[in-house]
Amino acid sequence: MTTGNATIKVYTVEKANQALPLVRNIVNDIQDTYRKIQALQAAGESDELEKTKDELMNLLEELNSLGVEMKGFEDGLIDFYSKRGDKLVYLCWKSGEEKVSYWHDLTTGFTGRKPI
Repeated sequence: MTTGNATIKVYTVEKANQALPLVRNIVNDIQDTYRKIQALQAAGESDELEKTKDELMNLLEELNSLGVEMKGFEDGLIDFYSKRGDKLVYLCWKSGEEKVSYWHDLTTGFTGRKPI
């Protein structure tokens, strides 16, 4: 699907759940790297901090290449584009959830989550 100049990947619930093992691993790595950045900032470790920020950017690019958007580092919140009828929505998952079980409008965010 194309929006403006960007092509986005649209997932079904089934495809999102099939992708979840890989996505879960990437999200876990993102969360670990994010916590490391916080610790390095607190310790004033600037050289290691820049290297770790680069690692985080690479992980985010890997996630984005799957068509998945990171929405929250601390809780591991991610969104997959999907369709409900002919309306573009997000399928929503956060770290610790067994499977993709929620959706929300593009504008409502996590607080607008509804069960699938």
